[in-house]
Amino acid sequence: MASRYPSKTDPRFQHGLIIPDHAPKFKIKFEAGQKIFTIGSCFARNIESSLEALGVNIPTRSTKLGINEYNPGAILQRVKWALSNTIPNRGTIVQHLTNYYDLLLDGRNELQARNDKGVPTIDLALARRAEMFLLYKNLASADVVFFTLGFVEAWYDNETSCWLNRAPTFDMSNPRYELKKLDLATSIALLSECMELLSDKKVIISVSPVPIEYTFNSKDCVVANLYSKSTLRLCAEALCDKFSHVDYFPGYEIIQTAGFNAFEDDLRHIKPEVVTRVCKYFIDTYSSAI
Repeated sequence: MASRYPSKTDPRFQHGLIIPDHAPKFKIKFEAGQKIFTIGSCFARNIESSLEALGVNIPTRSTKLGINEYNPGAILQRVKWALSNTIPNRGTIVQHLTNYYDLLLDGRNELQARNDKGVPTIDLALARRAEMFLLYKNLASADVVFFTLGFVEAWYDNETSCWLNRAPTFDMSNPRYELKKLDLATSIALLSECMELLSDKKVIISVSPVPIEYTFNSKDCVVANLYSKSTLRLCAEALCDKFSHVDYFPGYEIIQTAGFNAFEDDLRHIKPEVVTRVCKYFIDTYSSAI
């Protein structure tokens, strides 16, 4: 049955969504004592809330920092720093006018508004970075790591040799900062190194169904979004084929089958009821895997 694309009479069509058959590579016990570390875009935060309700240890729920990691380069370096107990280069905290910006954080936290006004002191910026460092120390002891890949437009700091997690919007003309549109080969290389570092864990990869908010290249944002998602979907497939401890969960595909009906009026945020169904399917399939 799964070899044929479903019609509305197919049992895979449920509540306006197509739920594809999925046979996980491994089983996960969603119970107290199980530690799952989530890394990636904002859809990772949706997964967290469902898992936490089951009593699973979700370290990333303990902070209000902007912890989203959007591009493959930023994801890899965060994992490398965590597993080697390396403190990120202080040079990626920059001052603009009277405030300080940590270019390794996405800026969405209790102190920074959506328009990102920075923080008023270097000590506060360093304290937030220290909190992030302690949070990621949990990665080494995690049983499962869940990645939601976001996009491939990545800013790079040539001065510190660091991938950035936000655009340097106040200084984009500075040659210190370089915009890179990651291709498939580069994305696979970056994330393959990441998967190798996590070879002792069960790793699940998904592609975030949340569209990018804006683009920095000359294409329309709709076109740029599809390039990002398509590249990352192919990357995820390559990683799953390459590594036995890495599995792909088709949350992206499920949500795409509903079209605009899966989204709020802004066409970016996913409706809570859709998120709930996707998370339930994730939990059901991996908890019952053989």
